Amino acid sequence: MPPGPRLHAAILAALLLGAAAHASAQGSPAWGRVSFFSSAASTTPDGGESSSLTELIGTFTVQSRTADDAAYEYRADLRLAGYPGEDGRPRRVSIYDAYVGARLMGGRVGVRAGQMWLNDLGGLGSLGGGLVEVRQAAAANRGRWRAGLFGGLEPKILDAGYERDVTKAGGLVAFDGAGARRHVVGYVYLRDRGRTERSVLVTTNFLPVGRKLFVYQAAQYEMGGPGVSGGGDLGYFFGTARYTANSFLELQGNYHRGRSIDARTLLRDQLDGRPVLPRALEGLRFESASGRLTLTLARGIRVYGGYGRDRNNRQDRSTDRITYGFFVSDLARTGFDVSASDSRMEGGDGRSFNSWYVSVGRSLGSGVYLTGDYGSSLSVIRFVSASGFAIETRPRTRRASVSSTIRLPRRMSLLATFERVLDDDATQMRLLSGLSYRF
Repeated sequence: MPPGPRLHAAILAALLLGAAAHASAQGSPAWGRVSFFSSAASTTPDGGESSSLTELIGTFTVQSRTADDAAYEYRADLRLAGYPGEDGRPRRVSIYDAYVGARLMGGRVGVRAGQMWLNDLGGLGSLGGGLVEVRQAAAANRGRWRAGLFGGLEPKILDAGYERDVTKAGGLVAFDGAGARRHVVGYVYLRDRGRTERSVLVTTNFLPVGRKLFVYQAAQYEMGGPGVSGGGDLGYFFGTARYTANSFLELQGNYHRGRSIDARTLLRDQLDGRPVLPRALEGLRFESASGRLTLTLARGIRVYGGYGRDRNNRQDRSTDRITYGFFVSDLARTGFDVSASDSRMEGGDGRSFNSWYVSVGRSLGSGVYLTGDYGSSLSVIRFVSASGFAIETRPRTRRASVSSTIRLPRRMSLLATFERVLDDDATQMRLLSGLSYRF
């Protein structure tokens, strides 16, 4: 690892641990988790030589108490990854959160500094800089408004550090109500080398209607940037509604559409005088609509069925998808949990195929849970040069795995998974293990 990212991570960890000690002294306890994972995979192409890849991952998360009377707040969420024996693959340090803050005026004013992920803004919420938030005082059985302004740099996702010549600024207004109700409207502006990279209006809403109906919606409206013309473009929309009619009938509907382009690469190609292909401006377009009905036949026994239409890539036509399955908890009082589902899908060539998933799990005592599962017809993301990436469905792919979760003393847990994937032209074996400690 270069000295820059390593020094950056060390300084952030020292600041956060200092903040944790100070907050604990004032009676604001922290929670945290440290985890270590290892993954070893071996891939054997048909008629070719096997190749292997080993990955070691460490995670560290710590967070302060978030009550209104907490004078200080802090959070760290770090990921580190290394690849033994892979000289050409760099080690990674990913920082999702690494900030300290204070709450003033009885908790009504909050200030944060550092690297943070503003969850209200979804995928656009990463920020390296500062946030100032003002909110109403808490009141029993009543919601409250809050508003915030932020500004700073655009963090890298897979490395510690920030994107060169890219700045980010914006604001949001939100209402938090009873029953997890939340409504957010935000604005995010990204500037790259003096030009607008993205100008985006963001909105999310979660609305519980009584105890039977729940509605959630998230959207991004692209107001400016490369590939955005005229009055703007709806870049992303997701909506879902779930209605519980009674104790045995539940209805759910989903709608999802979007357009994904690599705005940063497009803008820099334009600034550097490189030609931009029309397909890159068009980007990835996808759309999906589905409905599902779930019946609870008895305690621990559920069956469901649904229908949907999907379009994964801009050049694809919409395809039909029929899904059905069941879940049984403690089957016939044997302790086994069983679930199975099938999605009958129409391929892009007009042919139909089935995507099966079967899972069987059982507890062994109070601290061990074993699971075996099988799936077929997996989907993968394939990167292409001009269009960014495409979603590719592989009807002939099969995957089988066995996993175990073991709860150990002293708030520790152990995870182990072995899986085998059979593709059209290769076989892959993968072993994943991990140890987690919560404090």
